[in-house]
Amino acid sequence: MEKKIEVLYRLRKKSVINPEAVYVSFPYQIENGKIFLDVPGGNIEAGVDQIKGSSNDWYTVQNFATARNSHSQVVMCSQEIPLMQFGAINTGRYQAGAVSQSTNMYSWPMNNYWVTNFNADQVGEMQWSYFINSSEDSSLEYATKFAWSNRIPFLTRVLPAGEGNDGTNQVKNILKINSENVLLVNMTPVENEKAVMLQLREIGGKMVDLSFSSDIVNIKKVEVCDVVGETVKGEQAALKLKPWESKFIKIYW
Repeated sequence: MEKKIEVLYRLRKKSVINPEAVYVSFPYQIENGKIFLDVPGGNIEAGVDQIKGSSNDWYTVQNFATARNSHSQVVMCSQEIPLMQFGAINTGRYQAGAVSQSTNMYSWPMNNYWVTNFNADQVGEMQWSYFINSSEDSSLEYATKFAWSNRIPFLTRVLPAGEGNDGTNQVKNILKINSENVLLVNMTPVENEKAVMLQLREIGGKMVDLSFSSDIVNIKKVEVCDVVGETVKGEQAALKLKPWESKFIKIYW
């Protein structure tokens, strides 16, 4: 059983061409809290760990946003709505170096403020959802695992029982990464080779030695490669991940 709140919104939208927007408020109250969010390839503190001059009025959240302090956090993610504002509704603020005014979060499902090549109105029935969780574990590792497990649930298949089944259940791992603070971002088979290529990311802020095991196949070789699958040489070839580092790994069987 997992501790989780799922919030589902449905909206029947009339056609309006005057400037308007829809915001959903989540007034989280975390004492001395800061807001962090998942972006492509890592996590940042809102308004702090970003390129100088980049947007701080709103953010595109990859997998989760979390309001956290040293001993607790509230984690939120959405399958459909990536735009969020933190601290307050900041649309049009344009204040350089601004940070979140509070731990309140505002999801921004829709607006027609943008001057670009689509209709000025938004009309019809729309639906979107949020997953929310709180924990005394305030680590970004915990937030990352919660978000990814809800956005990308396990694939399952139902197999009919065969003859002679004694009713016992067997759990076997095709591939297991023997480190809790490593995230499998992607995995793909390598064409014309008995191999798969993994994209891995360290999510706990700790150095880790990579190791792999399988209950199904005999792993013959593991090597570090680049994004196109070419073998990496030198120091970068070590089967280690530095804090927050990403690497590509090829596993042969």
